[in-house]
Amino acid sequence: VAQVCVTYCDEETEQGVTVTTILAAAVEGAHAESSIPPVAVGLVAFAGLMALLFITYAFRALVLATRVTNARIGVLGGTFDPIHIGHLVVASEVCAALSLDTVLLVPTAAQPFKGETSRASAEQRLEMCRLATADDDALQVSDVDVVRGGVTYTVDTLTDLTAQYPGAELYFIGGADALARIDEWREPERLR
Repeated sequence: VAQVCVTYCDEETEQGVTVTTILAAAVEGAHAESSIPPVAVGLVAFAGLMALLFITYAFRALVLATRVTNARIGVLGGTFDPIHIGHLVVASEVCAALSLDTVLLVPTAAQPFKGETSRASAEQRLEMCRLATADDDALQVSDVDVVRGGVTYTVDTLTDLTAQYPGAELYFIGGADALARIDEWREPERLR
């Protein structure tokens, strides 16, 4: 018989759960006189371990979902054709300066002001963003605009992200050149 104890604790919220289970282990000669075959004991032990892992991961998902609901999320959209160090530095610096939980890089499907000047497809630019942010836990990539397709408008992006992250505070990150033209954007009154 073995006792297995697993604890998951979310470091930011300090919420935690400990799950303990007793697993019967088939030990050679331990129950030689038992009528229960060792294979059956092993299967029970395996099923118990799988249940333990399921409970642990379900709790972890619940804690992470709660954190996302109350998250402070930066949103940096662009064509990212290609993504470069300047994009990553801006995202990281804004994340740190505003104490954001994460910054989402959101590649456009089609940019309304640049026309069809992209050299890479939307899917290729999305993948470039994923590769560029893979080693930075503070930066994530959203495919919301690529999945929606068509011309990308900031108001639609923020509406979709608000639905994806209910309760989160979204912070739009934009360059001075783009924000100087905000009156030309679709439904600019909803963005102020």
